[in-house]
Amino acid sequence: MTDKKNQLEGEGSYRGTRRYDAGVREKIDKGEVADAAKRAKEAVEGPQGKELTDAAEKTKQGSPAQQKKDERAIKRAENEGMLPTP
Repeated sequence: MTDKKNQLEGEGSYRGTRRYDAGVREKIDKGEVADAAKRAKEAVEGPQGKELTDAAEKTKQGSPAQQKKDERAIKRAENEGMLPTP
Protein backbone atom coordinates (compact mmCIF):
# COMPACT_ATOMS: atom_id res chain seq x y z
CA MET A 1 0.00 0.00 0.00
CA THR A 2 1.38 3.43 -0.90
CA ASP A 3 1.62 6.27 1.55
CA LYS A 4 -0.67 9.04 0.24
CA LYS A 5 1.56 11.75 1.73
CA ASN A 6 4.47 10.63 -0.45
CA GLN A 7 2.58 10.27 -3.73
CA LEU A 8 3.77 12.52 -6.52
CA GLU A 9 1.30 14.72 -8.32
CA GLY A 10 1.86 15.93 -11.85
CA GLU A 11 0.65 19.01 -13.66
CA GLY A 12 -2.94 19.85 -12.85
CA SER A 13 -2.55 18.88 -9.19
CA TYR A 14 -5.82 19.64 -7.42
CA ARG A 15 -4.05 20.09 -4.10
CA GLY A 16 -1.51 22.46 -5.67
CA THR A 17 -4.29 24.44 -7.31
CA ARG A 18 -6.14 24.79 -4.01
CA ARG A 19 -2.96 26.00 -2.26
CA TYR A 20 -2.28 28.50 -5.05
CA ASP A 21 -5.86 29.79 -5.04
CA ALA A 22 -5.81 30.16 -1.25
CA GLY A 23 -2.56 32.12 -1.45
CA VAL A 24 -3.96 34.44 -4.11
CA ARG A 25 -7.14 35.00 -2.09
CA GLU A 26 -5.04 35.78 1.01
CA LYS A 27 -2.93 38.36 -0.87
CA ILE A 28 -6.05 39.99 -2.31
CA ASP A 29 -7.72 40.10 1.11
CA LYS A 30 -4.62 41.70 2.65
CA GLY A 31 -4.48 44.33 -0.10
CA GLU A 32 -1.07 43.15 -1.27
CA VAL A 33 -2.00 43.05 -4.96
CA ALA A 34 -2.37 46.80 -5.34
CA ASP A 35 0.95 47.36 -3.56
CA ALA A 36 2.72 44.83 -5.78
CA ALA A 37 1.20 46.38 -8.91
CA LYS A 38 2.34 49.84 -7.83
CA ARG A 39 5.91 48.59 -7.20
CA ALA A 40 5.95 46.81 -10.56
CA LYS A 41 4.77 49.93 -12.38
CA GLU A 42 7.42 52.03 -10.67
CA ALA A 43 10.12 49.50 -11.59
CA VAL A 44 9.07 49.37 -15.25
CA GLU A 45 8.92 53.16 -15.45
CA GLY A 46 12.22 53.57 -13.57
CA PRO A 47 15.87 52.93 -14.43
CA GLN A 48 15.27 49.15 -14.64
CA GLY A 49 12.50 49.59 -17.19
CA LYS A 50 14.37 48.58 -20.34
CA GLU A 51 15.97 45.56 -18.66
CA LEU A 52 12.60 44.39 -17.32
CA THR A 53 10.85 44.92 -20.66
CA ASP A 54 13.62 43.06 -22.51
CA ALA A 55 13.41 40.17 -20.04
CA ALA A 56 9.63 39.99 -20.44
CA GLU A 57 9.96 39.86 -24.23
CA LYS A 58 12.62 37.16 -24.00
CA THR A 59 10.41 34.95 -21.83
CA LYS A 60 7.56 35.30 -24.33
CA GLN A 61 9.82 33.73 -26.96
CA GLY A 62 10.34 30.59 -24.90
CA SER A 63 13.48 28.53 -24.60
CA PRO A 64 15.73 27.93 -27.63
CA ALA A 65 14.67 24.27 -27.61
CA GLN A 66 10.99 25.25 -27.65
CA GLN A 67 11.62 27.77 -30.43
CA LYS A 68 13.21 25.03 -32.59
CA LYS A 69 10.33 22.69 -31.84
CA ASP A 70 7.83 25.40 -32.82
CA GLU A 71 9.74 26.17 -36.03
CA ARG A 72 9.71 22.48 -37.02
CA ALA A 73 5.97 22.23 -36.31
CA ILE A 74 5.24 25.33 -38.39
CA LYS A 75 7.41 24.10 -41.27
CA ARG A 76 5.69 20.69 -41.17
CA ALA A 77 2.26 22.34 -41.18
CA GLU A 78 3.27 24.52 -44.14
CA ASN A 79 4.62 21.50 -46.03
CA GLU A 80 1.40 19.60 -45.42
CA GLY A 81 -0.67 22.54 -46.69
CA MET A 82 -2.16 23.25 -43.28
CA LEU A 83 -0.90 26.87 -43.25
CA PRO A 84 -0.87 29.45 -46.00
CA THR A 85 2.63 30.11 -47.32
CA PRO A 86 3.81 33.71 -47.20
